[in-house]
Amino acid sequence: MGAAPQWIYVDLGATYAVSRVKLLWEAAYATDYLVEISADAVTWSPLRAVTGNGSLTNDLTGLSGTGKFVRIYCQTRALPYGYSLYDFEVYGTAASGSRALVTTRAIAPEARLYPNPVSRLLKVPTASAGVLTITDALGRVAHTQAVTAQQAVAEVDVQSLRPGLYFLTLRDATGGSTVQQFIKQ
Repeated sequence: MGAAPQWIYVDLGATYAVSRVKLLWEAAYATDYLVEISADAVTWSPLRAVTGNGSLTNDLTGLSGTGKFVRIYCQTRALPYGYSLYDFEVYGTAASGSRALVTTRAIAPEARLYPNPVSRLLKVPTASAGVLTITDALGRVAHTQAVTAQQAVAEVDVQSLRPGLYFLTLRDATGGSTVQQFIKQ
């Protein structure tokens, strides 16, 4: 079962004036959450507080904040299974002119890593070739490995990781990505 609260953030790669965030939730959505912005991924400022959400698509416009990181800080679950996003889109303008911001498209939203929690071997369903990266709760990279197109399920030995919460990002060659969390026992 997923725990509340939980969060996920995107690194925009540069500083942006953010005006819109669009979220496409799976059935495991947040009813109450914060949209926050940060220059350093340490100190967060609110862009919008959402309470009583009952929709799987949230298009939040009229936001006003500047930063390099945008976070969704989930406070209350709609279901007891945690939270799951198919799409996390951020819109705005770059400090040095206009350009497209980050769109994180889920490349295999129906595929769930297992077992979770895990003690040794984590299995990750894959849809295409790409790169798998594991980061700890502080954003430090703990493991990276390539995934081939022939692999239906990538296996990752996590035995050497310390117990705790980790995030697995699976990024394909087109830039689409899926982020899932897991617990190392």
